[in-house]
Amino acid sequence: MTTPWNLRSAWLAPSLLAALTGCASVPLPLGETHEPGEAQREAHEEARKIWLDAREQGRIGDERKTALEASARFLKNAIDSGARVALYPGRLAQLLMEEGAVPGNLEQAALAFEQALAICPEWVPAYLGLFDLEVQTRPVGNASLARAEGRLLDAEQALLRLESFGRPPEPTWWQSLFGIAPEPSEASLEEGGFYDPRPPEASRHQLLLNQFTEDLSWEAALLSQNDQAGDPLQRLKARVVLRKILLEELRGELDDDRKARADVLALRCARIQNEVLGLDPNALEAHVLLAASQIERSSWSEADSILHNLLEGKASKLKRDPELLLMMMKLQAGWWLDLRGDTNVGRNPELAASLNPLQVNLYRYGERLREVDPRPLEAARLEALVAVGSLEYRARASGEELWIARETVRVYLELASEESTPDRERLAEAARLESRLQLLRQMTVGSSK
Repeated sequence: MTTPWNLRSAWLAPSLLAALTGCASVPLPLGETHEPGEAQREAHEEARKIWLDAREQGRIGDERKTALEASARFLKNAIDSGARVALYPGRLAQLLMEEGAVPGNLEQAALAFEQALAICPEWVPAYLGLFDLEVQTRPVGNASLARAEGRLLDAEQALLRLESFGRPPEPTWWQSLFGIAPEPSEASLEEGGFYDPRPPEASRHQLLLNQFTEDLSWEAALLSQNDQAGDPLQRLKARVVLRKILLEELRGELDDDRKARADVLALRCARIQNEVLGLDPNALEAHVLLAASQIERSSWSEADSILHNLLEGKASKLKRDPELLLMMMKLQAGWWLDLRGDTNVGRNPELAASLNPLQVNLYRYGERLREVDPRPLEAARLEALVAVGSLEYRARASGEELWIARETVRVYLELASEESTPDRERLAEAARLESRLQLLRQMTVGSSK
């Protein structure tokens, strides 16, 4: 794309001036985010506590909505009660995205992200949030992907400005020609010889890093007791890289790039492991996407390891997370059905024995899920599939096994019928399972006579 002359001249003018006058390049001033007041800090911390409690307790439905609304109220108080701090509208936008089903919330989230950027153009989480809005809430097309890509470029440019802060000035052409190093400023000499622009810029840079760390601590606290560990710029870069991976996949689908799905998933898993988690081991969204991708490609043991750490880790606060519990159930059921697909399972005692722990785990995680979600339809479906399937490879089923299979099918059929708009496919599947169970019961009763 050709750059308009007025834009090119705007870029060339300061460059030519610097070259002709021999001035070294100096980083641009950073955004005007401010130090929050005590009342703002307290409101932000209260909002964070409410959100963390909702995640730790696995709140769903109206309880989750109430918690998110309460957290949002405290953030709005922080926004309205003092200094202009990019952290607060940026985090409010994230909460509004979590409540995306509420009419108008996504539009308000976009406005809150823009408010954060108006305060501080280097507020990287806002660019990432706007990327997510483009990709997750709008039809995928060339226009939406171009806008999404623009948001990632903005995020990368902001990170470059932040990372270059404090580096020595680049030498001018004549300094390079004669091998003369730029003279350090007075501020740099006071700081021990490192280049440092005027002190207000240095304090603003540190303030931004502190606020990035506070923002990242919301999700990090779910996985780690030390939720403020690590370089915040590296952790933000990990989130940029994750979205670049997804953007490339979306572009490939749009361009009709017919790569095998297995190849796409294998590459995605390798890149998340190496390029994202290498930068930030506590990037929760990367762990969740990696687990889902491993399940899709039937890499059962790899997915089990990831989800086990998320659900059972010593520092994890996600033990009651309904989405992760259901994902673990899908893993156990998928693994079970994969092994069950072996036609020799009935004649292979070792293979048959390997199915039992998976079935036990499926029921165990189902019980944990029902503590937070009493009537999960998909969980009932998975349990019914495995319960009936387990009877089909056994030479003889016990009365308890028959009772468990009958109950799981009954619950599945009941929940599928309860839906406000019943899914015909689910109802038909439940009916087929019921028919298979009736036949198995008759065969079992016949064989016992």
